[in-house]
Amino acid sequence: YDANDDGTGEPIYRERLVEYVDKYQPVTFDLRLVPNREYKFVVFADFVEQGSKDDLYYDTTDLRNITAKTGAEGWNAMNEVRDAYFVSETVKVTSNVEETLTLTRPYGKVRVIATDLDYIAGYSTPGYVEVTYHTEALYKSFNAINGQLNATPLAGNELVYGFEVK
Repeated sequence: YDANDDGTGEPIYRERLVEYVDKYQPVTFDLRLVPNREYKFVVFADFVEQGSKDDLYYDTTDLRNITAKTGAEGWNAMNEVRDAYFVSETVKVTSNVEETLTLTRPYGKVRVIATDLDYIAGYSTPGYVEVTYHTEALYKSFNAINGQLNATPLAGNELVYGFEVK
């Protein structure tokens, strides 16, 4: 994306490059860019099934509106494969540029931890948990261009989200 793009308007030029790797390793892209210009590089990385090129847990068709596929099989709070990473960085292109971009998590993780399992010895561990959100905005999608979460006000006073603990 050209640096003129603030995450809301159309970029002067854009090109989507996708790379699939089967293990943790650096990913390299070779680009031909016009010198003496600034470009905004936007990267979003998430998991796909091995041998597949379909998003598992996120719809990344529009990087301004990345949404979670909450109905996907295996969608639960303790699924590490739901992790995703992103970076949005402006780079000044001179004659030759070699730039390293470090990705960070755009979403927080919800973990439910029980510290009293010894106290309730003999009982089974919880299999279903509910988290209640009170009078807060609900983040429905992520804009990887400007790094902002897109919030939607709650319809009522609270939202209850339940999930299986696995």
